[in-house]
Amino acid sequence: PDRVGRLLLGLARKADSGLHVEPVFVNGMPGFLISDGRTIVQTIGLEVVEGRIAAIYVTRNPEKLRGATQRAHA
Repeated sequence: PDRVGRLLLGLARKADSGLHVEPVFVNGMPGFLISDGRTIVQTIGLEVVEGRIAAIYVTRNPEKLRGATQRAHA
């Protein structure tokens, strides 16, 4: 829980820095889409097992995010 709390605080700081943080589903998992208003810069997927976060998947690779950008604006 402490690590997840730190993650959420970090996301809040990104929102304060002009980045947009939007709750979405990432590959079927609850997560966040972070953009600069025009371009997706990162996705975060949360793997939940028995009500607890078991893993956090972060994608920042622009090549992998290209598909996410197309789906987000479709």
